[in-house]
Amino acid sequence: IGERERIARELHDTLLQGMQGLMLRFQAAANAIPAGSRAHELLERALERADDVILDARDRVRALRNIGDKSGLKTRIDVIAERYREDGLPVTVQWNTDDIAFPCAITEHLSAVVEEALSNVLRHAKAGSVSVTASRTDEQFALDIVDNGVGIPDGWTRQGHRPGHFGLLGMRERVDAIGGRFAITPATGGGTCVAITIPYQPRANDRYA
Repeated sequence: IGERERIARELHDTLLQGMQGLMLRFQAAANAIPAGSRAHELLERALERADDVILDARDRVRALRNIGDKSGLKTRIDVIAERYREDGLPVTVQWNTDDIAFPCAITEHLSAVVEEALSNVLRHAKAGSVSVTASRTDEQFALDIVDNGVGIPDGWTRQGHRPGHFGLLGMRERVDAIGGRFAITPATGGGTCVAITIPYQPRANDRYA
């Protein structure tokens, strides 16, 4: 855990800070070029891509630090949601069950999937709001992340990921690793619904108890 935290600090203090400094210089160069020109357009596209790379890197740094967090799933999701609210994404969390004490590996995978889903909404969905809802029955635990944005292209859902990107694929692999089911579908009224379900059977001395 200590080594992971050291790596996270190094990534933040060197790579991320250095990239942000470079982006400021490139932005200044773009501002000096006449708007509408081919060069200006290429620089702006490059800056948008660099912004995505920085957000991805920040997510990885957060994941490195979170490995030692022993908080329950509800607390982890509340912290993640608050972070995205600070980034300007209106996130609501509705917890229709108690805070189940899942094994650490399950908590890690589920919180990482929620973080990736919210990151995608912030960067791509142009959503006015997004909700994270947790619920359970005697047989399964469910998490639904629903936004009211522009929706996800059909090709991405058919392929299981965005070409050249692996966030959706990683989410699916995480859910598969804990024996769950993962689905991305259009949300009612527009937007996207990410649905995760995992088996849950409460009983005496259960591993989830």
